[in-house]
Amino acid sequence: MAPDKGFARDHAIVVGSGHAGLLAARVLSEHFNTVTVVERDRVDPDTTFRAGVPQGYHPHFLLAKGAQIIGELFPGLLEEIADAGSPFYDYGENIRLKFPAGWTPKTTTGIQIQGFSRPFLEQRIRRRLLELPNVTLADGFTVDRPLFDGSSGAVTGVIGRDADGEEECLYADAVVVATGRGSRLDHWLRGADLPMPTVKSIDVKVSYTSRIYQAPPDDGWKVTFAYVYAPDVRRGGGVLELESGTAMALAMGIGEEGCPPDEAEFARFAKSLPFSGMANYIDGHEPLSELHRFVDHGDWWLQVHRMRRWPEGLLVAGDALCRFNPIYAQGLTVAALHAKALAATLDNGGDAREYHRRAAKVTLTPWLMASSSDLLWDSGRSPGILARLSHWHLDRVITRIPGDPDLFNRFAHVQHMLSGAGTLATPGVLWRLAARPRPAVQLRV
Repeated sequence: MAPDKGFARDHAIVVGSGHAGLLAARVLSEHFNTVTVVERDRVDPDTTFRAGVPQGYHPHFLLAKGAQIIGELFPGLLEEIADAGSPFYDYGENIRLKFPAGWTPKTTTGIQIQGFSRPFLEQRIRRRLLELPNVTLADGFTVDRPLFDGSSGAVTGVIGRDADGEEECLYADAVVVATGRGSRLDHWLRGADLPMPTVKSIDVKVSYTSRIYQAPPDDGWKVTFAYVYAPDVRRGGGVLELESGTAMALAMGIGEEGCPPDEAEFARFAKSLPFSGMANYIDGHEPLSELHRFVDHGDWWLQVHRMRRWPEGLLVAGDALCRFNPIYAQGLTVAALHAKALAATLDNGGDAREYHRRAAKVTLTPWLMASSSDLLWDSGRSPGILARLSHWHLDRVITRIPGDPDLFNRFAHVQHMLSGAGTLATPGVLWRLAARPRPAVQLRV
């Protein structure tokens, strides 16, 4: 393969075999002679849950745009997943979401989605990826730091330790850092006397406790979920159908609200929600797992695209670049958008700066969607005028969704990144937002 203006295309390394790393490796496989995915955990074809992804024990939701990109990268994969126990269903017909003003109306949106756990999805992506002849997985390998050229400053590979603790250098023309929430990129950059990009962050402590059960929801819905909502609704949760006839019950809250420490508190939390579905479900079904608790600290975006100096060939993707409050279910899809930005960069013969500019562009809209609300949770921040206007508009939309199926359809298309935010700001929509809310379409749940 011919070299491009940014880096040669012989060997690429992806650090991290999570969702973002697997998708990045698939893109790189079409542009580099060989691709090596290095992973600290030991991984085999049957691996599902693993220590390096503690949030894997909790719900993940692949938005329609993310599913579209995965289908392009791995043709037929989503159909295989459907055959393996995660059938497609319509987002509006099979999901009910509880907002402060009421439940979303049952309506056909045309958005086809699937319910599965993150490990179930990653396992199948990993299997397909490793079928490619130029992709290999080096598991049990802990990266200590990247290597840089002394004169140009470009990345030249990584140094780390294999499963036996032996130090080894792996040389490459490009290194993708896809190490998720546990990224040590800041430590690596400081160790190499390189400047660290600034970070945009919103401090929102979100906690959640999850458990997998042996049967799907039996109330006719694939997903029933009550959202937390700034600034007053601090508890949420529900039941989500997963693969192969299983389901997950979730307690979520702001601060420590979502971390009931034992079964009795988990059951009491469910009874405290504004609907009985979760309490009824966990009372009548056998658990398949222990309770798993996790605490997240909101929205965080590394501003690599603003750097004037950046090592050529060093690329950052997924949660290592930008991570979101998990209540918005944007992470898997934003990682897919980063993979698509990487593909466009390589197709264009671009360099690291071009990639990070493209990644920033696709990150901006989901960031604004999350941050406009989350700023109201951050007690140390005063929302600016743009954030207040954005939240006012979102609040109007959310308030009117229960009585307006068309508005919910528009909201769903924006939420799934299939339409731009302008879909919710047409003259007709703005007129409806100014009017009094209509009665809820779906009154009894």
